[in-house]
Amino acid sequence: MKILVINCGSSSLKYQLIDMTDESVICKGNCERIGIDGSFITHKANGGEWKVEVDFPTHKEAFNKVVDMMTVGEGKLILPESFTISTGDLEAELAAEGTKFAKLFSEISGYNVSVSDEGEPLITMQKYSGNEELGNEGYTLDITADGISITANSANGFYYAFQSIKKMLPANIMAEVKDTDITEYSLPIVSIVDAPR
Repeated sequence: MKILVINCGSSSLKYQLIDMTDESVICKGNCERIGIDGSFITHKANGGEWKVEVDFPTHKEAFNKVVDMMTVGEGKLILPESFTISTGDLEAELAAEGTKFAKLFSEISGYNVSVSDEGEPLITMQKYSGNEELGNEGYTLDITADGISITANSANGFYYAFQSIKKMLPANIMAEVKDTDITEYSLPIVSIVDAPR
């Protein structure tokens, strides 16, 4: 059973999602400056932290953003020792972020990661086509048991999406340090929309 704990103030909304099987905190965060200019949400989960500026006229919009911003599913995606990243028809500047991640992850983990549009990619990068305004640094990140989908409008958006992925992987990836004791690289099943205003 999972329990969502909410604590509302006059211009804030704090929350925690708790897994009662072991009383662990799945995610937590805070919506601040509700009803005031410059409102934002800070969300923490899976070792990562995201701050998103969002217009919160009332607590209703803040609560809806808590629900919409991140959904954590059951299970995890175990990265295979060889996989590809598809960049499709992205411009070279945007596709370059996939190449950078492939090179870094290959060097640190020893896995064989390449950028290719042939076969079945584990990671798919596409231009964002949704309704929410992502801005220059926004992105969507969907991790399922079958793979990873990233959408963004700019190189900055793809950069921050891969930063989020690195934060959820074992710490040696973010630190860019090889660690032979690590035998598995996995990611939680998760959906993130990070859309700075």
